Amino acid sequence: MKFGIANLLTGFLLPSTFLALFYTSAFGSESLLKWTELPPLPPAPGQEVQVGLAGAFAGVHNDVLILAGGANFPDSPPWEGGQKVWHDDIYVLQRDKEGNYHWLTNATLKLPMALAYGVSITTDKGIIIIGGCDAEHCYNNVFRLQWDATERSIDIKSLPSLPCPGPSSDDACDGQGML
Repeated sequence: MKFGIANLLTGFLLPSTFLALFYTSAFGSESLLKWTELPPLPPAPGQEVQVGLAGAFAGVHNDVLILAGGANFPDSPPWEGGQKVWHDDIYVLQRDKEGNYHWLTNATLKLPMALAYGVSITTDKGIIIIGGCDAEHCYNNVFRLQWDATERSIDIKSLPSLPCPGPSSDDACDGQGML
């Protein structure tokens, strides 16, 4: 079963109640939708607890869910003086032969920079991540993330930059190009 809705996870991720929506079948099935609880997002390398991520990039490529970047308050909430941290970590959710899902974490799976609040677009050639910000700047960078199942790694390719930097924006894919 392939992931049905790729960008479902671009919002705030709750570490203990991580739900995803899967498309089962439009024909011969009692229900078109099936809710499945996924394993909690693991802590980032060097952290003991995953408090969740906001503004992460997400998409599906080669039958895995890729979650990259994002921001959070890992030490304490903002109302208690916590400082926001932007992340460059990449997480990969895979399904094993028995149908169980597992997060692959690896300290070497990193974005070129810590980013959050950009745009994710899933294509058959990979996940396009556009723009985003860190604590000091907004960026006009565009990258393509591709899952290499053999090497269990993410290939990252720089694509032409946007004309101007910015956080979240409205982008769409028409099957041939991005708008």
